[in-house]
Amino acid sequence: MSYLLFLDDRRTPTDVSWVHLPRGNWVLARSFRDFVDRIESLGLPRFVSFDYDLGATQSGCDCAKWLVRYCLDNDEALPVYEVHSTHSAGAAEISQILGAARSAMDFIG
Repeated sequence: MSYLLFLDDRRTPTDVSWVHLPRGNWVLARSFRDFVDRIESLGLPRFVSFDYDLGATQSGCDCAKWLVRYCLDNDEALPVYEVHSTHSAGAAEISQILGAARSAMDFIG
């Protein structure tokens, strides 16, 4: 199943106008657990849009770290992603995690 994954505890993709999000079959994840469950049941999405604040004890950074581990463990490439979070420090941290992982994966082969 080809799908797009939108991680945010309250917004939907149509609420986000400050970054470019592709059109397609969006699946929502409202929490870290939702994020993990969606990927474990549906497989890797072709695109992920990340929020930082999830209104709980875990954040978009935790999801990004889990995604990197999942891709490494399953010998999969990271999906294309965007960070739509308005929390500037959190958005930068998510971007740093995923950017470093993508660079390392490209280097490894």
